[in-house]
Amino acid sequence: MREGIGSVGMWDEGPIVRVNGPLAIFDAALPGIEASTDELLFVEIEPTAYRVRTADIESDTGTCARVHRLDPVTEISTAI
Repeated sequence: MREGIGSVGMWDEGPIVRVNGPLAIFDAALPGIEASTDELLFVEIEPTAYRVRTADIESDTGTCARVHRLDPVTEISTAI
């Protein structure tokens, strides 16, 4: 797991989302609707459209993680 995100060979392409304010990050084991303010980390990013990409990282010690990456999108359809 030491290589972390740098060891990801392929990212799965997800949806395009529009961000207009801070994002809330929380532990995936906690249902987001049940998270209290002290269990959330708010992250400010530039308001724009982002492509969500996801990858799973596994180590030989049995540790694993699912990570998400937000890539700014320069051209999007009007359907979003």
